[in-house]
Amino acid sequence: MNKYLILIVLFFPLMAQAQQEVNIQHNKTAQCMQSINQDAIKALEKETETFDAEMEKLCRFGNEYEAKKKNKQFRKKMFSNSTFKTINKCMKDLPEQMQGMVPNTGIKADTIIKKYNTKNACDGIKKSS
Repeated sequence: MNKYLILIVLFFPLMAQAQQEVNIQHNKTAQCMQSINQDAIKALEKETETFDAEMEKLCRFGNEYEAKKKNKQFRKKMFSNSTFKTINKCMKDLPEQMQGMVPNTGIKADTIIKKYNTKNACDGIKKSS
């Protein structure tokens, strides 16, 4: 019991410091995100939702070639989009475990990056029978 207490006492300051650093980085990311035009973020969210629906439709009906082509075009468009670039810049120093949801938006930037990097645009989408 005493060994565990000693370990807790020794490691608690390190854990508290690490948490404080995470909080500071999260606040920096949130401030950076607030500097982005919210209308541009909403437009990006809408464009992404529209694209996802289109991809799902193409994939469900087995049109993987067209889906792959559109995926490549959309990926190129996303990575040249100034709002998306700024979001990625804001997130660059955020710890990996916190990158799942960008502060102040519904955009899951890491998911978008992974999704549009996939070789098969229809991964994870079931075809219609």
